[in-house]
Amino acid sequence: MGGKKERTAVLLLAPETGRLPEGMGGLAPFISGKSGGLGEVIAALCEGLTERGVECHVATLNLRRRFQQESSLNDDQWYALRHCINPERIHLVTSAVFSDLPGAYAGNPLRNAAEFQKEIVNHTITRVRAMNGGRLIIHSHDWMAGGVVTAYTRSTGCPVLHTVHNVHTGHIPLSMLGFAAAHDVFGASLYEPCGQIDQLGNLYGATATNRDTGGYHDKIEEMSLQADGAPEDRGNGFLFWDYDAGGLWYGLSRSVAFHRRPPGLREAQLRRMMRETRERHSMEKMIDGYLTVYERINGGKPLG
Repeated sequence: MGGKKERTAVLLLAPETGRLPEGMGGLAPFISGKSGGLGEVIAALCEGLTERGVECHVATLNLRRRFQQESSLNDDQWYALRHCINPERIHLVTSAVFSDLPGAYAGNPLRNAAEFQKEIVNHTITRVRAMNGGRLIIHSHDWMAGGVVTAYTRSTGCPVLHTVHNVHTGHIPLSMLGFAAAHDVFGASLYEPCGQIDQLGNLYGATATNRDTGGYHDKIEEMSLQADGAPEDRGNGFLFWDYDAGGLWYGLSRSVAFHRRPPGLREAQLRRMMRETRERHSMEKMIDGYLTVYERINGGKPLG
C-alpha cells in the first residue's frame, strides 16, 4: 500500500541565525539575530539542507526587540505578524530573560543559555519530533544550545550532534585578531576528537602545530616544499608524537624554522595555505559533510 515516504527531519538549535531562506516559512524575512560566523553557518545549513530535500527546522532565541528594529516594526505590527503568519519550520523560543536584548550573548549569557535550553527541552523538541512521527535528528550549535539539551535527547533516544563554535562568549573580533597576528597556533593535545584552532589559524595565515592525534591527525598536513625537493608545495603545519618536553620542542622548532625562511618563500606558502583552507572548508562542503554525518547517525538512511 502506497503512502507518504517517511523521512527524518533535522532540528537545528542555535542562539542566533543569519537571514533565513524563504523555504523555512513566512517568518524568515523577519528573523536575524546574527552577531558572528555562527549565524552565517545556521542560515547556510537551513538553505542547503532545504535545497537538498531535507526537512529542516531551526529553533533560536526570540530577540523580539532586535527583530522589530531590524524590520522597522512597532509593537502592534510585530504582534500582528506573530499571530497571523504560520512560523512553519522556524521555532522562536520566547522569554522575558532575553526578549529585549540586542543579541544572544548580551546581558547574562549563562542565564540566557539556561532559559533557552529549558524551553527547548520542555516544548520545542517534543513538538517538532511529534510533527515528524518521532523521526528527528537534533543538531545543537554552540555551548548555549548544548548542556541539558544533549543529555535530554540522549535519554529519549533521539540522535544528537553537537558542534562547538564560540567559546569566547561573543568576543569573536578580539579572538580573530589574535589568530590574524599569530605566526603559528601551537597546541599540545593528549587527545582531541575534533579541534578547530588549526582551521581558524590557517584561515588567517598561521600555520598549525600540534600532537599527531585525533582531529589534528586528520587536518594538519606536514609542510613539504618544492624548494626543499618535494614534488609540490603541500601542508599547513607540523605534527609531533611524543607527549613530553622533547615532543613539544620538536614541533615548535620545526615551526620556528619554517617562519625563519626568506619572506618571499614563507608568504607564498601562507597564501597557498589560506586559499586551500577556504576551498576545503567552503559552505557547500560543510553542508555535504554534515549531511553525511546526519545519515550515519540515522542508521545509514538518506534524509533527502
